[in-house]
Amino acid sequence: MKKLISIALIACLLFGCAFCCAGAEGEFLRDGFTYRILKDGSAEITGCEGLSGDIVVSQKINGRRVTSIAEGAFYGCGDLTGVVVDEGIQSIGDRAFYGCASLTGVELPGTLERMGADVFGECRALLSVRVNAENAAFESVDGVLYNVQENALVCYPAAKAEKELIVQEGTVSIADKAFFGNIYIESVTLPESMQSIGYRTFYGCTGLKVLDMKGCVSIADYAFCGCRNLSEIHLPEGLETIGYGAFSGCSAILKLEFKPGLKFIGDSAFCECEALETVVFPEGCETIDPYAFYYCPNLTDVYLPESIESIGEGAFFDCANVTLHAVENSYTWNYAQENGLPVTGE
Repeated sequence: MKKLISIALIACLLFGCAFCCAGAEGEFLRDGFTYRILKDGSAEITGCEGLSGDIVVSQKINGRRVTSIAEGAFYGCGDLTGVVVDEGIQSIGDRAFYGCASLTGVELPGTLERMGADVFGECRALLSVRVNAENAAFESVDGVLYNVQENALVCYPAAKAEKELIVQEGTVSIADKAFFGNIYIESVTLPESMQSIGYRTFYGCTGLKVLDMKGCVSIADYAFCGCRNLSEIHLPEGLETIGYGAFSGCSAILKLEFKPGLKFIGDSAFCECEALETVVFPEGCETIDPYAFYYCPNLTDVYLPESIESIGEGAFFDCANVTLHAVENSYTWNYAQENGLPVTGE
């Protein structure tokens, strides 16, 4: 029996202490990093233990080539201040650095090919994301991360203090939560190439005052929710859909003048826009979802075209001063009368 125990101890030493310090099943610990071995024999970083300050995610661990960082690998590692991802690493999973509250800077390698969603979410101290100039998939412009293959703005650091951003021409989308929680940005100009703004993209950007959209087709749910100082909006021709709660709580907006192309306003899209006074819809708009303008107490005039086919329950609930302007005997005219709302013919 003693002989068998001795053999086991020798084997453990031969194969390295990392294999004797396994955390979760199939995971090993080395130099503060946990990792697992992939089918091709390379390693994937899955987490860390006790790491703080500035770290390097190396291209090798315990002699194995590191090719990826797993989903949520550094989730909530609040003591990290800087991260350098070494050359050779090709992918970073969803929410890999989510909630790293002290993280101020990140450097990404030229070999990086794929990044998941919300990689730097809730990194409230993040000032910049840098990318090796040789990277073919991503680039950094003044610390702002773009995916050049998808023509998307991926991450605008939450602590970046510049007040104005002109998104570079050719960008077609802004990723979910890309600006989430940045309180410094005051003015954003979107190019004519823009097609879509993602989920919660500008959520809680309380410093945002001016939005100049030279192009955009769709705005996703909660995109500008809580931007309470947003007062000046230039909406583009061709904007078709505005999602659920997209501008809810934008309490400084005074007037909305939608351009031709708009078809759909989502549920609660402009609820609690307390300063809003006037809304002008274009001919061609078809649907206004429930509670779209719920609790807009200063809303006095809403101009609605004959093309409107559906207005949801409570769309103008708690808009005590509102008058609808509509074509007589149109759907909107009848809606107003059925719901006890003041209406005047155009």
